[in-house]
Amino acid sequence: MAIVAMLALSFAGCKKDSANPLNANDGCKIAYTINGQKETSTPDVCLYLDGTLNMGLIGSNGIQIQINDLTGPATFKAPGDDIVILLDLKDGTRLSMKSGTITVTEFNNSRVKGTFSGDFVDIADLSGPSMPLTAGEFSAEI
Repeated sequence: MAIVAMLALSFAGCKKDSANPLNANDGCKIAYTINGQKETSTPDVCLYLDGTLNMGLIGSNGIQIQINDLTGPATFKAPGDDIVILLDLKDGTRLSMKSGTITVTEFNNSRVKGTFSGDFVDIADLSGPSMPLTAGEFSAEI
């Protein structure tokens, strides 16, 4: 009984702040168009911690976005800046961003929001043909 009481107190004492993980239930959304197909995702993982935003899981949500050194609205370019976008297509092909842009348009103590686009290549053949991703949008309530 004492252990249950201690656990209840520890959870009751937790407060949400920008250093705590986000849950998909808190408004984490990703949408984009690839191969003419509009895709949307409510990622299982959505967290902002120590200046890094992580949204989604490959193999589970179809997309993963990672932005490092995120401290406010900014534009990040690939290659070069420390960003990662991975994508799983319905046919099982796994893509990686070869070149593109992520623009964080809103960043405050309650929300991160932005857009992304770029050219993606098959991870198994990085020198192969690229596939354009357009109309990418993401948002996360923090």
